Amino acid sequence: MVEDRGLYSIALERIRTRFLPLQKGKRFEMNDVYRFFLERSNHSSDELSKRKKILGDVIYNITHVNKEPELEQDGRWYRLIDRELQIISLKKSGDKTLFDLVYPSDHEDPTAKFGFEDSIKLFPGDIVGIAGGGNLGKTTMCLNLAVDNMDKYKVIYFTSEFHSEKFIDRIGGFDWVNPWDENGNLRFKLARLTENFIDQIQEGYINIFDWVRMDEEQWKINALMDKVTKKLNGKGLAIISMQKRSNKNYAVGGEGSMDYASAYFTISFEGETKRNILKVEKVKSPVVGNDPNYKKYSFRLVGGAKFTDIKEEK
Repeated sequence: MVEDRGLYSIALERIRTRFLPLQKGKRFEMNDVYRFFLERSNHSSDELSKRKKILGDVIYNITHVNKEPELEQDGRWYRLIDRELQIISLKKSGDKTLFDLVYPSDHEDPTAKFGFEDSIKLFPGDIVGIAGGGNLGKTTMCLNLAVDNMDKYKVIYFTSEFHSEKFIDRIGGFDWVNPWDENGNLRFKLARLTENFIDQIQEGYINIFDWVRMDEEQWKINALMDKVTKKLNGKGLAIISMQKRSNKNYAVGGEGSMDYASAYFTISFEGETKRNILKVEKVKSPVVGNDPNYKKYSFRLVGGAKFTDIKEEK
């Protein structure tokens, strides 16, 4: 028994100092513990069983017996309980942290605009969601946000459908601004939208994703938005365009697509008036006294570039 207590103490010390520090933010099961400590051992079958039991006893005790449990169990899975506070360091500053985003408007009629500049506050690390059916204005809105903000912020536009010739043709419709520099290069970055687009998010940029597919495993949209938030790391902005079915209220993936968004818009088509409708489904930080939540605006599109005849609908 003395030998077993000695082995138990050694196992407890090694689990705490060598194994558990590697498990922060992860889940593990007992087989992971066995592999970590015993995979390369040359013990006999009896000795291996004895050591597995000791490891199991340690994990059981620090999960269920100790007054201050170190682990939490959920079925076969364990996770490390992390009681360390994640302190957010704050220092009052006069610096302006809000994104002063320019939104689409009718460039031929200055009075025809959505007015979001005066009603929506966006902070570094925020997500803007745009959900709409095909050919209703998602890409037009994304491109307007790119060209109208490229002189104020670093912008990168991730595209899922444009090849170079098609993009050059589309951007030609933006005649109120010159998207090209003196060397003939685009004044914002253009990148291919890949399956692993989260890995390519640029901190400090306005990252525009047009559009993110969720046809398979739609239930993962909430987790995807969480990963985007963490990748932004409180810097920059993500504008995510998503497909919406005509008979649904939200993007493919459902209402969960809205959870992590600081602003979320839907675009649909109204058959009776034959006008496109932009609805503000959610604004987490509205300007006091000018709350845009649940407001609706009708508009028309010209040439895949221009928003015209913008009207608030009551």
